[in-house]
Amino acid sequence: MNNFDFLSNEESDTRHLGRTLGQQIQQSCVIFLEGTLGAGKTRLVQAIASGLDINPESVNSPTFTL
Repeated sequence: MNNFDFLSNEESDTRHLGRTLGQQIQQSCVIFLEGTLGAGKTRLVQAIASGLDINPESVNSPTFTL
């Protein structure tokens, strides 16, 4: 298992990381995200979806549905 921290100062950095992850991850991959409200977790998952050729608009924040 690989762990790493990523600090993004701009949304474009988060999108770039997400797209790159999406293009590189393999099946049966589990990604655990931890962060405060508004930290960019949903944006990162949307970018990962984009890297996997999944419509990023299909990714919603579970927090805002509560």
